[in-house]
Amino acid sequence: YCAQINHLQPTGLICGSAKIVRATGMAMRRMNWQIPQDISMVAIDQSPEASAWFAGLNTSTIEIPLYNMGRRIAELAPLLAHGEKVPSYTKLLCQLKPGNSVAAPSTNRVLVGPFETT
Repeated sequence: YCAQINHLQPTGLICGSAKIVRATGMAMRRMNWQIPQDISMVAIDQSPEASAWFAGLNTSTIEIPLYNMGRRIAELAPLLAHGEKVPSYTKLLCQLKPGNSVAAPSTNRVLVGPFETT
């Protein structure tokens, strides 16, 4: 993971779950990268533990509308149970909750190892 990140030289990552946020944070520490000075990060998760993994860093988050998702499922389930047609998709709006884990890319990035290859 560290070797891939170093090879790709990303300026930002979007992490799809708390598990990925945690693994990414551990990789960043191993590589001596700081968030957001060396790399920006946005999480798609509402995990309250995320800030603890980053020494209090308030991670920028895309909040998934879990309540609205559940409500829409509850509306559609009876229709499905009675064999009625339902929409093939439902669009629900997510909300960006800004934190302090995003910054403009550094123009003087110097990335050095050691890095794991596995």
